[in-house]
Amino acid sequence: MLIRRMRLLSELTPDEVAAVQAIHVDTVFTRLGRAIFKEGAASNRLYVVLDGWAAKAALRVNGSRRITSILLRGDFCGVHAISGSKFEHDLIALTDCKIGWISGEVMADLAARYPGINTALWRASLVEAATLRKWLLTSDDAYHAVAHLLCELITRGREIGLATNNNMSLPITQEQIGDALSLTSVHVNRIVRRMRQEGLIAITNKTLWIMDEEELQRAGQFDPSYLCPWE
Repeated sequence: MLIRRMRLLSELTPDEVAAVQAIHVDTVFTRLGRAIFKEGAASNRLYVVLDGWAAKAALRVNGSRRITSILLRGDFCGVHAISGSKFEHDLIALTDCKIGWISGEVMADLAARYPGINTALWRASLVEAATLRKWLLTSDDAYHAVAHLLCELITRGREIGLATNNNMSLPITQEQIGDALSLTSVHVNRIVRRMRQEGLIAITNKTLWIMDEEELQRAGQFDPSYLCPWE
């Protein structure tokens, strides 16, 4: 999983692939709704989602939660572990998760010795920052924001084999979608119902079906180039 993700981000030489294969990855299983780590934790580890869905989240002053990133299988969390800074967010399990972690010192050494690995790590950071900017820019309109997020999730899902051409498992709740987009679950429910009525999507048994992708992309003004800005 780690090699597959890095290869999506950077061209790795055979030596770089071997170096990644040699990394010792510790694993931990975290149940749905539990925190994998909390805000303020020392960032001396690079985390990788090996299975399940996770999210970066922080609490606002009023106590409400804001999800700032949804992590799918293969996604990194804590690339800045190389610098030793502290986490400014929680990492929470949106589903039951299997999480791997790697010593920040090990990753710093590999990044210094292997340009392809270094490029993969920094491109992962670029995509994360670009994704959050897109979420913020789509927040002017709730319908627009939900459409954009659904397009993003199925695009990312296809890239890692979680989605087919027109469907993917969607195990997260409308409340969690709302936390990502600063919407109430009631508002998300209303928008999803409208999209169903318009023939854009269907959701059955926690599976998202894209019925009219062109129109959904138009509704969300979705351009996937921010997910791979170096191409």
